[in-house]
Amino acid sequence: MSLEPRLVDLKSLFEGIRQEFDAASKEKGLELSVQDCAETSFKCDSERLKRMLCHLLENAIKFTNKGTVDLSFERITNQVGCDTIQFHIKDTGSGIKKFDQQKLLSEIGQLNQEHGREHYGIGLGLHYVRIFALQLGGSISIVKWFNKTGLLFR
Repeated sequence: MSLEPRLVDLKSLFEGIRQEFDAASKEKGLELSVQDCAETSFKCDSERLKRMLCHLLENAIKFTNKGTVDLSFERITNQVGCDTIQFHIKDTGSGIKKFDQQKLLSEIGQLNQEHGREHYGIGLGLHYVRIFALQLGGSISIVKWFNKTGLLFR
């Protein structure tokens, strides 16, 4: 599948994602926070980007029992003037053990097979997110803050 880069309006993308996940987060009693953004646009394969962000949010909502799920971004300009967009998905879920973090991004399957009974899916999503990120010239990594774990996609 070849990339189809086009101008992406981040404000519209985030608003669409907010609408798509609002009901699911409310159903679980979670607060969904999607960063408000001014008109920000950049060139990217918008369909792949949306699929990646939606999958990451779906997982965050699926594996968070109480609290919040946040989607935000940061535009970073490097020393030669090239922009990178970092997407942050943070949640107040139970976190991911350090031992499991690399396995989560490199293998197909759920970390804890017991989740298979409680949560749907077979664990292909993050594998595809990682592949799409690499195809777009980016990466995905797990970061920790305030004793919580989340995913950082750039």
